[in-house]
Amino acid sequence: MERLPLVFSRFGEAYDDPDAAAIRGYASGLATSAADVSWLSDSVGRRMFALPIPDEHAPLDLADPADRHRLVAEEFGECTPPSGMTSEEFVEAAYRVVEELWRDEDNPTYQAASRLFADGLSRHDVIHRLAGTPAPTVGSSVIRGR
Repeated sequence: MERLPLVFSRFGEAYDDPDAAAIRGYASGLATSAADVSWLSDSVGRRMFALPIPDEHAPLDLADPADRHRLVAEEFGECTPPSGMTSEEFVEAAYRVVEELWRDEDNPTYQAASRLFADGLSRHDVIHRLAGTPAPTVGSSVIRGR
């Protein structure tokens, strides 16, 4: 009880911190008064896998699909697209994968991503694979035909 005034006096500053604001975006649209805490934690973890918080992110609203799209374009825009796809098409395919992972854990994309990640692929490589092509895995033991 003695510390409450101190905690409350710092609340506004902590709430407005860009890191805190970005992290709240992962739970946006999920939290309700009846939400199961373990489900909420799993959902936030799935979203953080789909789109990790970037080092430089201010201003950023991860609840906004446009901001998520911008981050996907920054991450995958310089990647070599698979044969028959333009860079723009590949970014759109990667964005669709990220959005499917963001929205729901009960879909084939999430199930495939979980299997690939469990097999040792990095998050970036998983999204590459699901978007249409395996990413280069220099020094990796990943077998391309898998």
